[in-house]
Amino acid sequence: MLRRIALGLSILFSAAGLGACSSSSAPISIGPNFVPLSVYVTNSTQNAISIFGPNPTSASVPINQIGGSNTGLNGPQYLAFDATKHLYVTNFNPGTTFGQITEYAPQATGNVLPFAAIGGSGSSVGDPRGVALNSTGNIYVTNVGAPPVQASSILVFPAGSSGAVPPINVIAGAVTGLNFPTGIDLDSTGIIYVANTGNATLETFSATATGNAAPATAIGGPLTTLVSPAGLEVDGTGRILVADTAASAVDIFASGASGNVAPVARIAGAATTLSGPSDVAVDSAGNIYVTNTGTGKILVFAPGANGNVAPTQSITAPGTLVGIALSP
Repeated sequence: MLRRIALGLSILFSAAGLGACSSSSAPISIGPNFVPLSVYVTNSTQNAISIFGPNPTSASVPINQIGGSNTGLNGPQYLAFDATKHLYVTNFNPGTTFGQITEYAPQATGNVLPFAAIGGSGSSVGDPRGVALNSTGNIYVTNVGAPPVQASSILVFPAGSSGAVPPINVIAGAVTGLNFPTGIDLDSTGIIYVANTGNATLETFSATATGNAAPATAIGGPLTTLVSPAGLEVDGTGRILVADTAASAVDIFASGASGNVAPVARIAGAATTLSGPSDVAVDSAGNIYVTNTGTGKILVFAPGANGNVAPTQSITAPGTLVGIALSP
C-alpha cells in the first residue's frame, strides 16, 4: 500500500494515507467572540490554524490559534466556513493511509476536540485538498490518492457527517478531466468550481453532476497563463480568483469564462513578492488575501489590483502556510 512520504503542500504529488477520526462527543472549548472577516490560515508543518483579526496589517500577529493533540490537525491543508460559522479543515495526515476532514464549532480555539471528523476506509477520503460547502451544508472535498481511496475526485458528504461515512456523491472518471484537483468553491447557484492542478485547468461542474460527468466548462490553454492552479475563490460578482503556485501569480478570470481565454487581471512580478502562493480569499470590499507559502506571509492586495503591484500588507504567519479563509 502506498504511504505518504512528505508534508502535504498543494504542489506535492504524493500518495494517500488515513488518521483516526476524533470523537465529537467531548466538550468543545469556545474562544472569544471573533468578529466577521477574521482571517484563518492553516499551518501545515505545526499542525495548527492561526487566527488574525479582521483587516490585519503588516504588524499584526495571530490573536489566537487552533492547535494541539486534541484537535486532530495533521498536515492541515485548506479550510472553509459554513453558514453557521462552523469551520471545516482538510488534513493530509502524513504517514497514514487516509486523510480526514475535521469540523470545529464556531469560535473554537486552543487544543479543542473537533465537533466532528470525516475519515476512514468507508469515507473514500484519501488525500483531501480543497473544501467548500453549499447552501444546505453539504460538504464538497477535492480528493487525491491511490487505491483503496477514490483518486482525483470530488467527494460530497451530507451536512452533519462524521466518522467513516460514505459520500452521497462522487464525481470521478476519465470524462471529468480531474487530475490532482486542489481548490474548490461553489457559487450561489451550486455550480462547482475546481482548480485542476495536474492539467493546469479550471473546471466547472453543474450542481447536479455525478459520476463520470463531463465538466460544464474548462479554462485552459496558453492564453490563460495557468501552470499549477491551487486554491481558488469565486467572488460575489462571479469572477474566479486562483493562486497559481508554480507561476507565483494570482489570476482573475471573468464570470462565465471558458476555454483558452486570458485572465481579466493577473497579479505577478517582483513587486508583488508572490512566491509559491497556495490559496486566495476575497473580502466584501474586494481586498485579496493570499497565502504566500514561499515566504511565510499573508499578502493583501487592494481591490482591482493588477500587474506587478506591491501588496498593501505583508503579514508574517507561523509555519508553512497553505489555506486561507475569512470568517462569516
